[in-house]
Amino acid sequence: MTPTPLAQSGLVTITSDGLFASACAMAWHGTPPTNRCSIGATTRTDTPSERNISMSRNKGDAYTITAVEADVFVVRGSHVNWSILTEGSGMTLIDAGYPGNSAAVLDSLEEVSAKTGAHRLEAIVITHGHSDHIGGLTAVLDALPNTPRVLCSLLEASHVRREHLQQVTLRQVLRHAGQPGVLTWLLAAIQQGGLKEVGYSDVQAFAGDASLDIPGRPSPVDAPGHTEGHTAYYLERAGVLVTGDALITAHATSRDVGPQLLHPMFHGDVQATRETYDRLVNWPYAVRFAPGMGPW
Repeated sequence: MTPTPLAQSGLVTITSDGLFASACAMAWHGTPPTNRCSIGATTRTDTPSERNISMSRNKGDAYTITAVEADVFVVRGSHVNWSILTEGSGMTLIDAGYPGNSAAVLDSLEEVSAKTGAHRLEAIVITHGHSDHIGGLTAVLDALPNTPRVLCSLLEASHVRREHLQQVTLRQVLRHAGQPGVLTWLLAAIQQGGLKEVGYSDVQAFAGDASLDIPGRPSPVDAPGHTEGHTAYYLERAGVLVTGDALITAHATSRDVGPQLLHPMFHGDVQATRETYDRLVNWPYAVRFAPGMGPW
């Protein structure tokens, strides 16, 4: 099927600076912390004061935080996205970026904490085990005063633990080196630590689609193809579907902006990925997409 561009979907508007935001979203520019993350150690009670899209920077790594709801935040990093959910004093992180994104992930958690008063990261849930989604995991955990649960689907757990690897190889990428954007993406991925060993052995597996008993109550949605156990997460109250790489909105290898699939070389099973994509874009509930890559 032909993807519907976001600008025509009614889900987003284009701001004057060219960034995308949901029609009801808020975003802000914050002050990145300079020390270890204080999530879990201090209570924050600030409230958002700005409603314009802007960029926060830490050591050259830019990110944008969009408040989709008062308790749902989509963070667009330099090359990949993650999401933050809050509920009372608790927080949930969905995905953790590349190894090179770990400081930005921690900074964004600090900013959301400062804006919401939530101050304890209780869980990190994973869409899939690729290095750009779990690469920052260990550094984030090492910076915290507590140890959040790390969760993923039963089918994806062995991949996250690196009992096997289901990820595009350097040789596969180089076969497509002449195609637009491929080398640009490859150099950026290497710079962000995409070739590092990033498995995490202590991940806890869940099965089924019941909402998880963690802040934000995300409900797992099977989304296989990109990897065997790839999982999206539905936030029922907010009407948001966090899609991981089953649905993205932009990538260095694509000239399009809007709901789309990654280049076929990135998928373990291209046909299953297409079937998952069709199912997600035709989701039977009113929904907004929080993509794994590209603008909200």
